[in-house]
Amino acid sequence: YPIFVGGNRGRGQVYPTGEKSNNTIYTTSVAGTVQSIESSKKSTEIVIAKADGTTVTEKIPAGPEILVSQGQ
Repeated sequence: YPIFVGGNRGRGQVYPTGEKSNNTIYTTSVAGTVQSIESSKKSTEIVIAKADGTTVTEKIPAGPEILVSQGQ
């Protein structure tokens, strides 16, 4: 007799509390324009220019796909 086993690995799952499982989403702490994106083997650093002229550097670990580009 064949036996079928299934498993939910949690990809794309949303808990009743609204939290997402196994979905890593990085958002910036400030609004502004992407000034530069510097990638290395360990991380990606995104420099964001705020409206008042100051800059903020956001560091993202290696692995996630970067969906923004310079100038956005």
